[in-house]
Amino acid sequence: MKMFRAVGLLALAVAASVASAQTLKPGVAAPELTVSSWVKGEPVESLKRGIYVVEFWATWCGPCRTSIPHLTELAKKYEGKVKMIGVSVWEQGDDVPKQVRDFVTQMGDKMDYHVAMDSGTKMADGWMEAAQQGGIPTAFIVKDGVVQWIGHPMSMDEPLEQVVNGSFDLKASVEEFDAAMKAEAEYRKFAEELEGIRVQSATNRVEALNRLAQIEVGDDVQKKMMVGSVRLDILVAGPKDEFMGAVRAMTATSDERQLLGSFAMQVSSAPRNDKALGLEIIKEVMKSGEEKDPIVNYYASEIYAMHEMFADALKAAEAAFEVVKADEETYGPVNDGFGAMLTQKIALYKSKI
Repeated sequence: MKMFRAVGLLALAVAASVASAQTLKPGVAAPELTVSSWVKGEPVESLKRGIYVVEFWATWCGPCRTSIPHLTELAKKYEGKVKMIGVSVWEQGDDVPKQVRDFVTQMGDKMDYHVAMDSGTKMADGWMEAAQQGGIPTAFIVKDGVVQWIGHPMSMDEPLEQVVNGSFDLKASVEEFDAAMKAEAEYRKFAEELEGIRVQSATNRVEALNRLAQIEVGDDVQKKMMVGSVRLDILVAGPKDEFMGAVRAMTATSDERQLLGSFAMQVSSAPRNDKALGLEIIKEVMKSGEEKDPIVNYYASEIYAMHEMFADALKAAEAAFEVVKADEETYGPVNDGFGAMLTQKIALYKSKI
């Protein structure tokens, strides 16, 4: 399921640097809930008895907003069996408590489970950094005080069902998590090398681009995308015609179109907030009018929605969903993960037309 993993890494996760040693993983006792206050639902005092989902999110996190209704669906499905807890972390702003309360109020019934705010960075440090999780949203399934599973909440349906019915294989979960963390450590090291090149580009753009061109990544699609992202980041700071020329030259393969879609999302969001450029990039990507790649179509739908082009957003999301529905072996069950997210997007866009 390599392509589905790419969705998680490139579309649904918000990056944050994690450098501390890993002390939390499946099979390890869950930390305490050291929150500052409970915004919704009765306080949860302990995780030592029963099944819980502790999910980390933030008001500024777009993928978090997407996953919140799905968490509400799971909370209702397992009412009386699982307690769902959303913890706001890494918030930004002058009045974070008001910001979080207003967000929860705005979400209304779409966010219908226990919600709390971090106490400083205690929850972020004790859970996220301890498990070396640098992106949100991230969910932890806990049973009788022990972490069972860690991952993206849109991929949580199957492990949560297994934990509830008693068929969950904790040993396999530990092995899978360890293997994933080993791979992530390699990518973090590679990312550090790329960051050095990015920094160099501020003073010697030509040399930085030359260094990027010399990097060999073989068949590793993720590393190829990381290199491409840094190259685009350097080029976008230069002459626009040179940047757009590079964009047009990168529309030949689906991997490169995925990268361009991801970059269009990046430039449309903080700190750049250049939505006009994001739309210009995605229009180049979608110029053929016959895009089949569901990840590319997902990015296009998000960019179109930012510009309130809801008919175009709906068309792109529906095209993505049709491919996902026809290829569950690659993208996972249509009612889970990526498919579930697209279903929610389609309903939203239809309501806007």
